Amino acid sequence: MNPEFAQAITVILERLPEVATADDIRHGDPQIERTAVLINTTFETTGLPVFERIAPFPLVVELVGGIVVVMWRKLGPWAEQIRIEQPQPSWAEWLQWLAMQCERHKNPQASAYTQHPDWVP
Repeated sequence: MNPEFAQAITVILERLPEVATADDIRHGDPQIERTAVLINTTFETTGLPVFERIAPFPLVVELVGGIVVVMWRKLGPWAEQIRIEQPQPSWAEWLQWLAMQCERHKNPQASAYTQHPDWVP
């Protein structure tokens, strides 16, 4: 993760509704679609290594599990429209897969500060 990616997350969180349509992303500020592509490609390159067991899933789900789910919820309709138009059914496939896995395995009520308050280095 880097400042550009953090900015992309912020743009999507602040400028898109909870579930954005492809039109919301394409016909607004051009920065929104650029940031959507950046988020997609970043999580695509995270999802596949998790699947291949190169990147440890527990670490990924703890670091980005919540935001992956939120990003897929916001960007999913746009990605699905691209799949139809291009036709490219593999567009955002690892982002979607990773979001599905994180949603299944992340405990939304569990937080590090409540689970490990007495941890000592």
